[in-house]
Amino acid sequence: MLDADVCLAPEEGSFTPDDFASYTMLVRNMLLSDTGDETILQVVVRPSFASPYSLRLEQPRPTSGGPEKPRPYRLRLVRAKGHPWAEMMKEMRRQQGDVVHLGEAEQQRALPAVGKATETKVVPVTAGLANRLTAIWAGALARTQYVNEITMAPDGSGIGVAKLDGTTFHFWHDDRSGTTHSPEKGTLLGDLVDVVETLTRYADAAHAAQPALLKRLDTALAGLQRRLGRNEACLRPESPHARDD
Repeated sequence: MLDADVCLAPEEGSFTPDDFASYTMLVRNMLLSDTGDETILQVVVRPSFASPYSLRLEQPRPTSGGPEKPRPYRLRLVRAKGHPWAEMMKEMRRQQGDVVHLGEAEQQRALPAVGKATETKVVPVTAGLANRLTAIWAGALARTQYVNEITMAPDGSGIGVAKLDGTTFHFWHDDRSGTTHSPEKGTLLGDLVDVVETLTRYADAAHAAQPALLKRLDTALAGLQRRLGRNEACLRPESPHARDD
């Protein structure tokens, strides 16, 4: 048995389409529209039972000609107002009845009924915090690792675990992408997800509540940087005695 909750699994690119390509592209277009700014890093968060959203650290692009001006950092939170997956499934059931097929053609027929409205919040970020976030994203993505899952027990029975709920996180920085799904609390990726959730609350919070969230974020980033510096193993062997026979 292996615990792979310490490293991100590689992705081909920034939130690339998966088995549900048409649906994924719809969510991508909703959450990652071009703002004209340079994207330093981003994460797309897809909960099973809530609205998807993205967080992007952005910076205005350099201007050509004239002296270089300071380029401020901004954190952009974009959240779907509806629940695209639930809306697509509802439309599929209306079109197909009780037995629902999720193929590309069926997705494309259902997606016009999905609401595409989003809400956006943009908050300033200091250069110091931006640099720390960039270092964390780069450190986590540098540790991406393919996991060879053993899904067949010696007696021939299947031991794979289907992930039907939870939250998927898609990270990107500097042309490197990686993903994780509901990592356990206490793991390195669990700590990274805590940073994402604190950043989300910071972008959502009233101005008076932001200092307390920044203090919490400072502590979380310091701890995560220490763990990345220790180069923790991606895969940990689990004692056979921990399993129920």
